[in-house]
Amino acid sequence: MGLSVISAKQPTQVVKTVDTQSVLKSLLLMSGDPGTSAFPEEYNIFCWKGTITGSKETVFEGTEYKLSLTFPTDYPFKSPKVKFDIACFHPNVDVYGNICLDIL
Repeated sequence: MGLSVISAKQPTQVVKTVDTQSVLKSLLLMSGDPGTSAFPEEYNIFCWKGTITGSKETVFEGTEYKLSLTFPTDYPFKSPKVKFDIACFHPNVDVYGNICLDIL
């Protein structure tokens, strides 16, 4: 009697790293905030485009700010880099759109 071994290929599975899971968790947490939105670019989960809408009854009402967010590979242990794509007049944003806060 001969033995026959049936080889079944396992389906290819996308392995999520801790980094990717943390980034996706941030997306879910942010999705409920009114006036803000951010989503990953089509082919890179670590690069996002975001929007902040100015709050009603403030000087920012009716203004929409576009941002770029770049998550490091060791996120959440290091914070993402956030930059305004469009000029923003704010004491904590420089002329190039970089946020100037020590806590980030």
